[in-house]
Amino acid sequence: MASTSRARAKPSPRLDDDGSEIFLEVKTTTSGRATPFFVSSNEVSVSEEKGTAYRLVRVFGFPAQPRFFTLSGSLSDSVQLEATSYRARV
Repeated sequence: MASTSRARAKPSPRLDDDGSEIFLEVKTTTSGRATPFFVSSNEVSVSEEKGTAYRLVRVFGFPAQPRFFTLSGSLSDSVQLEATSYRARV
């Protein structure tokens, strides 16, 4: 059975207009532009590691009137991050 966990997913490498590699992560909502969304600790780490090559594309208003915006670089510099879950070990 295939895993559907997005926490382990890696962004898809693509090429920018100048031929440099970029890494895309797409987050989609049926709600509006300002709707909060979840990102994994891995996604935050990759955004910091890849710097300006990392792009998060936020699609909103889907499917009725889809629109999007792009955040480039470290997510910790672009959005307010709030811890929403923890892993506990004994």
